Amino acid sequence: MPADAQISVSLLHDTIAGLYEGVSIFNAQLQLVVCNARAIVLSGIPADRVKPGVHLRDLLRMQVEAGEFGPCDPQAEVERRLDELKQSVRLTYERQRPDGRTVEVRHSPLPDGGFRTVYQEVARDPANRRASEMRALEKTNEALRIAAIAFEGQEGIIVTDANRVILRVNAAFTRITGFEASEVQDQHTELLRSGRYDESFFESIVDRIQQLGSWEGQMWSRHKLRHESLLSVTARGVSDTSGRVANYVITLIDVTDKHRQSEQHRLDEAAQRNALVREVHHRIKNNLHGITGLLREFAFNHPETAPVLNRAIGQVNSIATIHGLQGYNDANEVRLCGLICAIAAQVHEIWIAKVDVIFVPGWIDVALVETETVPLALVLNELVANAAKHSDRACTDVRIELSHNPTTSAVRVNIINHGHYHRALASDQAACLGLQLVDSLMPREGAHLQTLQLQGEVHTQLDLYPPVVSPPLFEITPHDKKHEP
Repeated sequence: MPADAQISVSLLHDTIAGLYEGVSIFNAQLQLVVCNARAIVLSGIPADRVKPGVHLRDLLRMQVEAGEFGPCDPQAEVERRLDELKQSVRLTYERQRPDGRTVEVRHSPLPDGGFRTVYQEVARDPANRRASEMRALEKTNEALRIAAIAFEGQEGIIVTDANRVILRVNAAFTRITGFEASEVQDQHTELLRSGRYDESFFESIVDRIQQLGSWEGQMWSRHKLRHESLLSVTARGVSDTSGRVANYVITLIDVTDKHRQSEQHRLDEAAQRNALVREVHHRIKNNLHGITGLLREFAFNHPETAPVLNRAIGQVNSIATIHGLQGYNDANEVRLCGLICAIAAQVHEIWIAKVDVIFVPGWIDVALVETETVPLALVLNELVANAAKHSDRACTDVRIELSHNPTTSAVRVNIINHGHYHRALASDQAACLGLQLVDSLMPREGAHLQTLQLQGEVHTQLDLYPPVVSPPLFEITPHDKKHEP
């Protein structure tokens, strides 16, 4: 039986099962391919003996033994009927079954060998016989019409051979892919591949079909006009009489628009969420600024509290800065550059000290991991404020140098002030408490802090590296190399 005929039998198998007529199909080797229940009843063969692959000779022998052909020499009758069917000519005859019913039998040869047999019970009354034939014809036509509608439905259908070479497609396939039937016939299905998947992906689909009979999923496919379409695909294997997959039937549904709508809905929801998160950050920042305003007013009215309150104001402002930066960023991330510049501006305002942020050539900005943003903001505020307070009176300038190590992906924040390290430690008790705060807030991994005395300058160096910072994002452009509050 040719591949197309084999596929057609598979596609119509359920329909044939409900036909009023009995239908059986044999291949060129005279092996049974398909047989409906009505054919079993009218042929007189025991139902438990009718299985795909059984040879016609065995079925004829069962019929002879059951008396379906009347008194005869069993072996001779089997051989005679086999010889008739091997002639590949149409045969039509009536025979009376042992139960008295008359059955019309029609044998029709198939183009590539084998034949189809149709059994129809014959009514004794001519009028009833004609009515029976008309009912059978109507049922057959209805089944064929249903099958044709199914094949030319909204789903694209591809029928291939065992090597996935395309044999047939329907009109919906052309609408979905843009390819006419004549353009894809005898072409491999790889014609439709988008290039997103390697060969192992398609081999895994074939393996699943061979093991389980079918595969369902979504994949991107190439349209004739070169754009990509997302398809919902169902692929089923059609086995031959030996149980091997001889053909594939693939159905396609274009879900590109649905996917785009879903993606747009997801993006809209994310945008709405980000807007709400930004609003929350802005409100927290504003409330914290309100608190610092109250602290400033109290410090102004009670000057003796100013040193302590100024330190508290710097810490609160550092937290407010975090919320401010997160409020401006859709990704809800805090970049080190923005945080340093904001803290420099705050220290300048509170301690009346000039603070310059300098980007060393090759600097690449990084993002801080979310769980460490607030602790690091407090640490940086304490270090910069400490440098501003303990600079020599002759030069109160503070420099913050930002550099990047491409080998380790680490960044260095080098806070430089004029003075001596031991004087910075011993200047007051508040400074000592501040450094203890720094020690307690330092990340347990991904950070290292050291203080060096280099001639007349104190260098406080904070090194940050993964996982505290994310991979480099971008390099600062030349006109941003220096920031002054």
